[in-house]
Amino acid sequence: MGDVKEEVGLTTQSSEMPDGFGKFGSKIFKFIVEDRTFSVHSDFITDLSPTFDEDVNGGMKEAEQGYAAIKDVSAATFERFIEWVYAGYYTASCPVYESEEPNGDDSHDTNDIKSYQTLMQQAETRLTGNHWSEASNIEALKDLALRELHIRLAHFKLFPTRTDDIVSLIQYVYGNTMQASHDKPDPLRQLVMKYVAAELDTLATHKPLLQLAFWLEKDEGVDFLDEVGAIYQQRL
Repeated sequence: MGDVKEEVGLTTQSSEMPDGFGKFGSKIFKFIVEDRTFSVHSDFITDLSPTFDEDVNGGMKEAEQGYAAIKDVSAATFERFIEWVYAGYYTASCPVYESEEPNGDDSHDTNDIKSYQTLMQQAETRLTGNHWSEASNIEALKDLALRELHIRLAHFKLFPTRTDDIVSLIQYVYGNTMQASHDKPDPLRQLVMKYVAAELDTLATHKPLLQLAFWLEKDEGVDFLDEVGAIYQQRL
């Protein structure tokens, strides 16, 4: 245990600040996510969520050792989450703007990768809000992430080499959300469907998308193409 505490930077010295600093005077609690360690003033976390309050102040080993490992969120997404906890917003990756299709072979260039990463980051941040749904004011984080994804999709240039990126985004979103009801679709799903409808001329004959649509209908009972088609008709 001593070696682990030393590895994450914990010591036996007090990490609390003098009175008068508000939440910034609370003790430091650490979260280990992937290969990174995040130091957080505990009151910011405990006031936000009963789950985090249990980690910090409960009777489990996390409270005793002063740190907790989180395994189902990426470090990049957790960093945006912590920034939102402190500041009420997070710094999203900058979108990449291109007016021409990249030259070269079929592999993704640097801008391809950055564009794809920005889409997935916003989707994952939105789903992080679902994961900690009991956290106070978490809807604000989910709304912010949805707006950021909307902005990124609006500037995403759907060159033929990038159609697989959209299929991956759809698969990720549908694999991690549930349809609330027919009259009230999940907002993240709805945003993705609207994007596909807007780019249907490019995506309609894309074989991986058709295969994904078949899988969604077979395994989840979701008629993705029918739902997209209804949105497309509304645009005409």
